[in-house]
Amino acid sequence: MSELVEPEATTEIIDVSPDDSASGAPDSRRGLLGEILVREGLLTESQLGAALRVQRELEPSTPLGQILVRQGALTQHQLTTILERYRKKYRLGDILVETETITEHQLQIALDHQKRTGLRLGDALLQLNFLTEEDLNQALCKQFGVTFVDLDRLVLDNSLAAVIDREYAERHGVIPISKTERALVVAMEDPSDLRVVADLAGRSGCRVSVITSTHAAFRRAFARTYGESAEKGLIRRTEELARARAALEADHAATAQRLAELRSAHAALLAERETSVRTLAEQRTRNDANERALDELRAAHDRLRAGHEADRAALAALQAEHGEVCRELASLRDAHAAALAETDRLRDQLAAGAARNAANLETLEELRSAQGGLRAEQEALRQALDAARAEGAEAQRCVDRLRHEHAALAAERARVAAEIEAAVARLRG
Repeated sequence: MSELVEPEATTEIIDVSPDDSASGAPDSRRGLLGEILVREGLLTESQLGAALRVQRELEPSTPLGQILVRQGALTQHQLTTILERYRKKYRLGDILVETETITEHQLQIALDHQKRTGLRLGDALLQLNFLTEEDLNQALCKQFGVTFVDLDRLVLDNSLAAVIDREYAERHGVIPISKTERALVVAMEDPSDLRVVADLAGRSGCRVSVITSTHAAFRRAFARTYGESAEKGLIRRTEELARARAALEADHAATAQRLAELRSAHAALLAERETSVRTLAEQRTRNDANERALDELRAAHDRLRAGHEADRAALAALQAEHGEVCRELASLRDAHAAALAETDRLRDQLAAGAARNAANLETLEELRSAQGGLRAEQEALRQALDAARAEGAEAQRCVDRLRHEHAALAAERARVAAEIEAAVARLRG
């Protein structure tokens, strides 16, 4: 019997189910139990893969732990130890929250209600109307590795009533669905009652597979299999009415609570809306100020652009004037060069006269004095030309002065030449 039952099978919550294994890649969906066994060193990857292939291809409704024990990959004691160690980590409430069937807040409310009433967590959730019976059964299926079916669609064999007697089936909420020589499939109203599964395995000598359904579908299937007396039907109807009344009361309480929450949320929404209105008004004020500042910036930009265009035109005129001044300056430089060449020629003539008239010191002193004056005048001319380069604005006036000085220099040169000729004539005479 121990070979057929896994105590505290809650750890098989993410075991490979028929839908999971249909992908044909069992190694990629190894399930929580398989991961734990490999991590604990109780199972190799190859042993896990072999067990998953058996589950996928031959026994999709059999828990993975049973297959591993039957294959001899691990003992029942090892399996039970692992399940006991990890069972508290994966409870019904955790499954319902992970699958987003309920919220963490609803789970806490249900746990508090469970402490006050002593109900099971599933019944507490139903009473608070936080989920439907089908939602609860789907979660239980995930928690205990069983399959959820619609019993109203199954064709039941009345002869199987002999496999499990009516009193036992009614006390433990069990319906035989099918039976072969080595396997027995039963529907259980409470798939978490693993002691019943173990007891059925011992009584029948078969491997027991469990399915479940809603309470109403289970009661109808029970009636189809075993029949139902009037007294039992009345009792069942009374129980159903009592449960319906409790559900309505719980629904009323939950509705009142939700109404209070909605009122609180509405008040918060109104406060948020008022804050949003104020924020919008402030934003509009800021937008208006920004628009005015933008208009001012545009006007300033237009003024700057107009000033820039005027500056560009003035710069063009200055550049043209500068070109003209540069051309005049080039002409002056040419004239200055010619004057310098003429001066050098005169200096040579004076030097030659001085050599020929070595005896006439007075005349030479006069000539030297005249030559010094000429050099001073030439230096002044050179300084005037340098000033003309630095002061472009007075270039024309400098040109006129240089021309005048040039004419004076030419007259002086003529006078000096005349004096030299007169001196030479006196010397010759």
